[in-house]
Amino acid sequence: MNVLYYIVHPDLNRSFANKSILDALPNHPNLKIVDLYDTYPNFSINGPVERECLDWADAVFFQHPFYWYSIPALLKQWFEIVLEFGYAYGKSANALAGKRWQHIISTGGNINTYLGGSANPYDIEEYFRPLQSTCKLCRCEWQPPLVNFNAKQASAEELEAFNKKVVNTIAQLIGEPLATTDK
Repeated sequence: MNVLYYIVHPDLNRSFANKSILDALPNHPNLKIVDLYDTYPNFSINGPVERECLDWADAVFFQHPFYWYSIPALLKQWFEIVLEFGYAYGKSANALAGKRWQHIISTGGNINTYLGGSANPYDIEEYFRPLQSTCKLCRCEWQPPLVNFNAKQASAEELEAFNKKVVNTIAQLIGEPLATTDK
């Protein structure tokens, strides 16, 4: 299976949690990693090139921080340019049908702040509905996001455990041996 993995962080080098996931991913011919902010620093996304990448992939991952209950601006721009009518959605559009779609998300708040009625008014799954709707419109297969809560304050052990979860998910898809889960 071919996996397309987008990292979407405007300041990746200052995000230890997000950078450490990338460092843990295997180097494999069936895994293509694209840093969107590095590739498109001026937000001029090349739709045909991105659609060619999507055509190659069987699974698409989007790793990003949870900004204002949503995605970074460049990923929104990517959606608007790449997921065009007639390709990603529309009566006869099947280019993305059946492809796996999953987000890897880091939050500033801990899990308790994303339980409805706490610091944030809704459960975190409610905030994912626009992404899930976009996935469904494109006829992709939604997979629940892997969320690294309180990422900035996480201990080295917590980050390692989360990174192994991400790596194992990717490794299973590309047919690589799994990362060790024992400490």
